[in-house]
Amino acid sequence: RYGRIVVYCDKLGLLLKVIRALPLFVWHRQDWNILRPFMNINEPEIKDIKDEGVYVAGFTDPSIKRQENFYDIFVDVTNRTITIPDHAKDDFNLVAFHQDLASWMISKTDENASDEDIIKELTLKTRALLKKLDTLKVKDADGNSYITLEHLQSSKLPPHMDRFLFGIASAEGLTKAG
Repeated sequence: RYGRIVVYCDKLGLLLKVIRALPLFVWHRQDWNILRPFMNINEPEIKDIKDEGVYVAGFTDPSIKRQENFYDIFVDVTNRTITIPDHAKDDFNLVAFHQDLASWMISKTDENASDEDIIKELTLKTRALLKKLDTLKVKDADGNSYITLEHLQSSKLPPHMDRFLFGIASAEGLTKAG
């Protein structure tokens, strides 16, 4: 349902580095088509992302933060903050997974880890999360396996983890269509 990420930074070079790094979180997909590394707030470019529906768009214009109808997640690289607007809060509650991932990322920065090391470790973390999702599938009468929000909610997961995992499952095509 959601997938509109706006990244703001007052320095174009740093903005481009951050945008370039974001696909590492979904390395297994090998699809960079949703990236719009640098955009201006003008009608043709805004129309382009509105038509897409799912995107990661980079801006150097700070006024983009006031345009909450353009994003579900706002990453402010300059101020090192992430903002979730009210319309998306129910779907983007932070869970322990996010905190652990943020701590891990900071530790890698402190260690001056190589890009290759970070990619490898992030790929392993993603695989582990997808493997966990596999264990949470249910079967329907036809024997098809998929993930349901109802099953996740009954699985006694930590607070908000059910919606987080369902969002991941949906993005990965692991939920039942139709």
